[in-house]
Amino acid sequence: TYLEGDLLNTEKVYLAQLEAAKKSGQLPLIEAMMDAALAVAEIEWNGMPVDLKELDKQTERLRGLREVAAIEAMRTLVDTAKVPEGFVWNLNSGRMLSAALFGGTLKWDEKVPCGTFKTGNRAGETKYKNETRSTTLPRRFEPESNWRTTTPDVFSVADSVLEALESRGSLLAASLRRFRALDKEYGTYAENLPKLIHSDGRVHQNLHQTSTNTGRLSASEPNLQNQPTGSEIKRGFGSRYEDGRLLSLDFKQLEVIALGFLSGDRQLIADILAGKDMHNAVGEVVFPGKTMTKEERRTVKTVVFGLAYGGGAKTLSIQAGITEDLAKQVIETFYCRYPEVRDFHAKMVQKVEEGAFYAGDRTGTGSPARRSYLDSATGRKYLFIENDAPDWCRQRINFVPT
Repeated sequence: TYLEGDLLNTEKVYLAQLEAAKKSGQLPLIEAMMDAALAVAEIEWNGMPVDLKELDKQTERLRGLREVAAIEAMRTLVDTAKVPEGFVWNLNSGRMLSAALFGGTLKWDEKVPCGTFKTGNRAGETKYKNETRSTTLPRRFEPESNWRTTTPDVFSVADSVLEALESRGSLLAASLRRFRALDKEYGTYAENLPKLIHSDGRVHQNLHQTSTNTGRLSASEPNLQNQPTGSEIKRGFGSRYEDGRLLSLDFKQLEVIALGFLSGDRQLIADILAGKDMHNAVGEVVFPGKTMTKEERRTVKTVVFGLAYGGGAKTLSIQAGITEDLAKQVIETFYCRYPEVRDFHAKMVQKVEEGAFYAGDRTGTGSPARRSYLDSATGRKYLFIENDAPDWCRQRINFVPT
């Protein structure tokens, strides 16, 4: 029968997939993810209650903060990039912001008088026509090659670009980032959240188990995981129980423990068992002779955590908002204290290099690109694809033919 055939085919597919999972070493990971799927389904079903009165209150507060940030960003933009009278800036225009930061030509239409009406109801009134005006702005920052867009002479002004420019001292980039953060928070939670509330007074977000490179959960409609640190919008959520409370829990230095397990670094394991703060241990060397401030500890923590995930000095300096030299100092201090972590990182890179092969991939400039796979301790497989070196790296190579 049709049903019997369907069941037999399903069994064949299952057994084949089971054998493939065992052979690849991914069966424990798959089983863990299936267990997690049950918890995810229950979380989605239960949802999160929303206090509409509190949400309205926070919406008004956010609206005020966003307006102030918009005014400050506009003022900084006007002071930074001088343009002729008649031009109107738009904080959401990538083309305009690209010209303000990286130089370029701006064009706009302007109404100019062209005589008077001779007849009709508007006789004697001034006539206007649109004329295209333009102005060219100077380049204030040198863009990286990967900031180029498909539009000639227009560069990306994404958050990552603005973050990099802020680390170079751009006040305009800093003010734009603040405005964008508040605008995003307002749009995501103040404007859109009420539209996602179900008849039970709750939002039932979608949780995704397979959409991130790191294996973490992600969320959408709404993304309750992406609320800014310290955001007051969290006050709009409550327990689904009448006398319930919301409890916030976090693993203590989970990444540090995982790094100690994977690398086997004896000093790191000893620090974990002794309850010693890894970031303080590194920071005491980087900032000697004084008690480390919260900001200095945050700097060390940002670099060290980024290093654990494979970041380099250039990237980590941008993320931490510090100089590249200071990021290098933090990295070297960390590796000096935990030398077996350095060895672990080097072995991972070597393993990826040794397993690299060509599979038809191309870099952004069209050069052949190798790919490689790395199996993690949990059975997760990571894919690496070769790419072009960034400008800041290539520009340091001075090749002179002889």
